[in-house]
Amino acid sequence: MRISIFNLTRNPRLPRAGIRDAIRTAARKEKARFHETNIVIAGRRRLRSLNRTYFHKDRSTNVISFHLGDVCEIYVARPLARSDYELYYFIMHGFLHALGYDHRRRGERSRMDERCRGYLKHV
Repeated sequence: MRISIFNLTRNPRLPRAGIRDAIRTAARKEKARFHETNIVIAGRRRLRSLNRTYFHKDRSTNVISFHLGDVCEIYVARPLARSDYELYYFIMHGFLHALGYDHRRRGERSRMDERCRGYLKHV
């Protein structure tokens, strides 16, 4: 699977290798069929605009992802991540959403959290 990372922020420091390995591990274990995953690191305004356009919620959020056939797109609000690990967590969380995970029902949030932390264990 090809993984591309696009940084639309002014923050030039962007750790890349660890998250690529974690996404590949998650994809293999979850039997993901994506040929490509695009990770877009953006600001709050970009995420707010996406949230308003696609989910009709006029507020920013930490991550939004889309499952577009054989392409996964993940948009992450860099300013909301207080650390590199939290940025990785948001990205992994978005990847799991694209695979169909959700946390609307009780217990799903902790299950998703366990998966995220497990895949990020070696980052």
